Amino acid sequence: MVAKKPVFDFAFKPLTVCVAANYKGGVGKTVTSRVLVQGLATFSEFNQGKPILYIDLDPQGNTGLRWNLVEIVNGSIFKVPRPHPALVEAQEEITRSSVCDLWLSLLNEGKSLEPMPYPSNTGELLEKMGIIPKDLRQPIGSDLIHIVPNNEDQLVHMQSFRTGSAAALEAGNIFRDWLRSAELAEKYSFVVIDTPPTRNSIIDIAINAATHIYIPFLPEQQSVDGVLSMISYFETKISERRESGDLPLELLGLLPNIVQEKTLVHQQQINRIKSSPLSPYLMKPIRRSVDYPETDNWRNLPDQVFAGKDTNSCVDSTRFVKHVARKLMEARNGWERIA
Repeated sequence: MVAKKPVFDFAFKPLTVCVAANYKGGVGKTVTSRVLVQGLATFSEFNQGKPILYIDLDPQGNTGLRWNLVEIVNGSIFKVPRPHPALVEAQEEITRSSVCDLWLSLLNEGKSLEPMPYPSNTGELLEKMGIIPKDLRQPIGSDLIHIVPNNEDQLVHMQSFRTGSAAALEAGNIFRDWLRSAELAEKYSFVVIDTPPTRNSIIDIAINAATHIYIPFLPEQQSVDGVLSMISYFETKISERRESGDLPLELLGLLPNIVQEKTLVHQQQINRIKSSPLSPYLMKPIRRSVDYPETDNWRNLPDQVFAGKDTNSCVDSTRFVKHVARKLMEARNGWERIA
């Protein structure tokens, strides 16, 4: 007898919010979160025809850069989002939108606004409007990926909020309430958030809104040591959430990234985790492949990692995406409906 696929009822239920977190840079938060978003958009059994919301909380702005959604203007050193096609068309006074719009009042920069996510064909639309030249128009990719870039200057300011301060806590609650809204739950299938490579208030703001966390890491001693120190902090957050009455916070696992199978130190560090109490959290590794850095170029199709079905990158990425997606869907299936 063939087992029936589970039927998930997401109607009027809050969105799952998946955060890639690690205090160390260069471990693959941006790449793996991008792969996750691309995979969720690729497999219709997960997205059920609804877009994925991808939010960039890293001041480096790599997500916005990947989709060519940010630029430097007026001689500034900071990147800002390009004009949003819908806001330009509506002849709004302010045409740029970012996740930082949620916190404008906290930053003393005016009235706070809800961000307007950018569609994947933003470059094409802006080129037709004459706002950018044709050579700056990025390939479209999946129309099920909607991106919320950040304003680098404003996000750097947000990082200066002391962790646990009234301003940081208020910012976290504003962000959480927006992502818990019935409007977003109706429009989107998943939320994925990229975070900065340092421990600061932005990480806590993301975790406050998260329902799931995974930790990408390099299988090298310093990276693994850092992961082990992070676990206790995240476990504290999970415990606090349990007592808060909010949606649960779940650690999806530890994701070994850029793994070289024949490198002894990589195998030693993976075995180190396998022999520890954290063994149940160890996810299947993502092996090193040239396909990943090639997708960093905005001139390439962002979903090309799934193009070659027999490549290591496609096999590893598909396994990673399906594992995470099932965990997210099972969790959401058990939640109460939005009142």
